[in-house]
Amino acid sequence: MSDDRTTLDTGDGPSIGRVVLACCCVVAVVLSAALVAPLSTAVGDAPAKSLLVFDSDAGSGSGSAGGLGALNPRSNTTVGGGVTDDSNPYRSLDSEVHFTVRSPDSAYWRTGSYATYTGTGWKRAAASRPYDGDVSPDARGARMTYRVSLETAATALPTAWRPNTVALDGTDLAVSEGRAIAAPSGLDAGTTYTAESTRPPREASVLRTAGTDYPASVESRYTTLPDGLSPRVAGLTDEVTANATTPYERAVAVERYLESNRGYSLSASHDGDDPVESFLFEMDRGYCEYFAASMAVMLRTQDVPARYVVGYSAGERTGENTYTVRNMNAHAWVEVYFPDVGWVRFDPTPAAERLDAERDAYERQEGGTYRTPEAPTGTPEPTPEAAAGTTTAAGTATPTQTATATPSDGDSSADDSGADSATGTPDESFDGPSIALNRTPVPGADVTVTVTRGDAPVSGRTVLFNGDPVGVTDDDGRVVATVPYAAELTVSLATDADAASVAVEADGVGTAPRETDRSFSVRGPTLSVASSNDSVSYPLETNVSLSFVGSEVTGSDLLVVATVGDVPVRDARVSVDGDAVGRTDATGRTAFILPDDPGNVTVTVSRGAVDGSETLALDALTLRLDRPLLPFPYATTTVRTTLGNESAGGVPVSLNGDRVATTGPNGTATVTLPPASSARVVAARYGQTTAGTVSGMLLNAGVLLATVVVGLGAVVGTAYRRGTSPLSYLARGLARASVLLDTLLAVVVSGARLTDALLAGARTLRRRLRTVGRGVLNRTIALSALPELAAAWAADRVARLRGRGEAVGSRVARRAGVADDHPDPEARTIRDCWDEFRGHVTVPKQASRTPGELAAHAVESDGLPADPVYAVRDVFRDVEYGGRAPTDRSERMARATAEIRAAVDARDGTAGDPTEEDDTDATAGGETDATEGGRSDTQGVDPDAADTPEGDE
Repeated sequence: MSDDRTTLDTGDGPSIGRVVLACCCVVAVVLSAALVAPLSTAVGDAPAKSLLVFDSDAGSGSGSAGGLGALNPRSNTTVGGGVTDDSNPYRSLDSEVHFTVRSPDSAYWRTGSYATYTGTGWKRAAASRPYDGDVSPDARGARMTYRVSLETAATALPTAWRPNTVALDGTDLAVSEGRAIAAPSGLDAGTTYTAESTRPPREASVLRTAGTDYPASVESRYTTLPDGLSPRVAGLTDEVTANATTPYERAVAVERYLESNRGYSLSASHDGDDPVESFLFEMDRGYCEYFAASMAVMLRTQDVPARYVVGYSAGERTGENTYTVRNMNAHAWVEVYFPDVGWVRFDPTPAAERLDAERDAYERQEGGTYRTPEAPTGTPEPTPEAAAGTTTAAGTATPTQTATATPSDGDSSADDSGADSATGTPDESFDGPSIALNRTPVPGADVTVTVTRGDAPVSGRTVLFNGDPVGVTDDDGRVVATVPYAAELTVSLATDADAASVAVEADGVGTAPRETDRSFSVRGPTLSVASSNDSVSYPLETNVSLSFVGSEVTGSDLLVVATVGDVPVRDARVSVDGDAVGRTDATGRTAFILPDDPGNVTVTVSRGAVDGSETLALDALTLRLDRPLLPFPYATTTVRTTLGNESAGGVPVSLNGDRVATTGPNGTATVTLPPASSARVVAARYGQTTAGTVSGMLLNAGVLLATVVVGLGAVVGTAYRRGTSPLSYLARGLARASVLLDTLLAVVVSGARLTDALLAGARTLRRRLRTVGRGVLNRTIALSALPELAAAWAADRVARLRGRGEAVGSRVARRAGVADDHPDPEARTIRDCWDEFRGHVTVPKQASRTPGELAAHAVESDGLPADPVYAVRDVFRDVEYGGRAPTDRSERMARATAEIRAAVDARDGTAGDPTEEDDTDATAGGETDATEGGRSDTQGVDPDAADTPEGDE
């Protein structure tokens, strides 16, 4: 007979069919659970976020869409709302966590910005562009890398300004107006991404000297206002910024006016159509939307580019470099544009009041303590003018203090001239000319010199600075001149005159005149004042402060801003390591390119006696390859680039001369090795080039291939030496795989039976406990008998479980082909009949065959009668798969076995042979199979469950 396995009939594979059916059921259950979970939350308290369809441009309210709040800014937003408007995220104090951030620095996390003020709210252009890997390639400033984990669904990615790159695989991103990053298809809760941003410089010296050379696209878009805007807004802003001379000073003045003259309240609302006009002239309090919108509109009336921005404040510091940002942190603020710097954040909302409201809300809802993070870099330092005076309701500064000095013939400690040094009363007998300066002299500053005699101005007098004439006093006795770049300033009159009385009008206590041979008593701040004839000398500040705009890395453009105090140093020589690179302009600025070589470089700015220097550390770009232990062609390797001690993102990576990748925010990129003996990986940026090499790839591949060939040759050689063919090894491997599959199926089925048995045992235990409890209550069972009953029940359970475990083990062993015979000596009848049937089948290695395969072979190849064979197969399947005991006796099995035996005898010519004895008892101890097709009515029923009363819980 042939040894080939007979093709299985479709009706002879219940083992495969049942498992497939069970797997389908499991998949259906899992899918149902996945759908039911969000649906159930939808009908409960929480929204079904996974079923949301995002529409970031729908509607025009400032509220949320789908409960996302500031994580889903729309194209149109109103400012403020009624006190019953619960949809506005910027007036919410809900403590729900929206996202967490791992970052070395705190920041404001922006999600959108708006350019156009409509008179009732803001709108932005709906158009956006696909994210191409670098949002701000021209950004200048210090870089920061952070990791954001969303705790709720979102369409906007919170980022620190100014975002450069975002690492989020598998999601199409878009860059909207104002360089906000969005995911139009939406992001699920649990999404995590890494981003890199460039923080713009915030030094007051840089912003104060930025000037007004705005790009045409910025000026035309971010200074426009609606035609119907009330003229009162511009009038108030004119008053607030009356003493400001630069856009930066105007921004500081407006910000401080709003902080000082309006309170903070989330219950505020307006009645008029224009929320800005209502807030400035009718309301006493408001929240972030009112403050931010008002500041942006007020600055636009002064032709200062400003825009309205939404997102989140820094959030709560919940660990080292960890910030938890909640719904109540949703916030609005302003960004102001400065040439050479870009957009800089200003926040006019009173910070202390807002944080107090957040802290109180958190402690009411969550308990514990709300840990305020370190104040993020917010408003730049104020101007000295703003710091000196107090601000009135109209925003104007109070007059500055005036110090007046009069000459005395004696020592400063003893005023012999009659002037009271304690009270500062001048000597009324002195009527010589007085020289007054309108500010503390600083090199490069324009000062107004006023010459008076008594209360009358002195005109026609030539004023000298360090002996050089700078002008002649006009009818008001004034001359405007520039302080020279020297170590001291001597102000004098060109003609001989009486001793001068020196009056210094300062916006604070400034540099005092140098002492000489005359002494003065001082009215106002105590100063050491001296004079020599008609002149007064002042030591000048000569130390130049340097601020840099740009990335302090090799090969990059860097802008240096040189100032002394608040005055730019003009036309000064700028050098790098002693080599001249340019001269400063009228704003004290110049741009130059840093060297390509890493290391320390010294930048120096000097003019005359005024100079200053600063040393910059230019870090080296390094590359590291995380290569496999044995690299092969087409294997992958991770490239890591660092700049100093920090990861370097956005670095182009080339492989054997071809650009293949760009490192992400975490400084890594993955490349695939080429089919070559070696690969040279090069990273180049910041004027530096660094490389690494992966070698031995073809050698490793050859060794691996040779090893495989030698191994196969050894197998083939061994096979031929033993008289077998390699195909036989393949056949054995396939047979082993089949055995493994059969074993797996047997374990699955046996495990299901064991689970059913455990459940049935639990039900039986519950019934018995209930019966015993009733017996104790009815006093039919004595309490003393309980331990004996429990011990008897436990012993019975252990015996049953042991028997079931042995049965399961034997079935698994038979299924795997480990044991051909049932180890239980009591397993006769059905087992005996089956063993006899197997003896009539000519298939070798029957332990690896299923009952269906044996039956099919017996009918098709051995010529046995089909009906008895299929009857034997079906009854034995009940033993293998249906839970029937092999010790059962089946009348149908016995008859079928007898018919098969008779057919074999007839075929072999041994019919009637007295040596053949039918020892099969068809009825002794057996049970009648009443189901058509040989299936037992009790198939799959646990014997212990048979006595369970119907309907018993």
